[in-house]
Amino acid sequence: MAANEGSRSEERGTKRTVYAALAANLLIAAAKFVAGFASGSSAMLAEGVHSVADTVNQGFLLVGLRTSKRDPDEEHPFGHGQDQFFWSFLVAVLIFFAGGGFAIYQGSASILGEPADHGSFLINYWSWGWHSSSRGARWQSAPASSGGPPGLRAARSGNTSRLRPTPR
Repeated sequence: MAANEGSRSEERGTKRTVYAALAANLLIAAAKFVAGFASGSSAMLAEGVHSVADTVNQGFLLVGLRTSKRDPDEEHPFGHGQDQFFWSFLVAVLIFFAGGGFAIYQGSASILGEPADHGSFLINYWSWGWHSSSRGARWQSAPASSGGPPGLRAARSGNTSRLRPTPR
């Protein structure tokens, strides 16, 4: 019974972290698009697209978390636990193609179009600083709900054997 309660608590922590990342990525995307349009920086616009892809990623992870909890059925006798990995893979493919498509578009536009007047990049520096600080805030929330990244969890538990390369 206690293991089941721990699992539910871990799931709530995971969802809380995903929701926090989703909200932060939405705000980051908005800031990057404002900075990109205000400065005319295609790099900042590309970063905005990247942040939108991260936001979609969080949505897909939420779908995967929800569908992986379904009970076994005739077609899936072992359950749907692996669904979250399918949705994560789908996110990776989406990010790859969205990033590639945007890069092709921006490259073609800069080669074939008129030179752009970029103006001041100060807003870009502000956007990068804000992005970095919000990313740090997300890292701070992750250990509370999931134990942090695998390396940090291993270091906290004293099991650092996986952190060092093994001699062959």
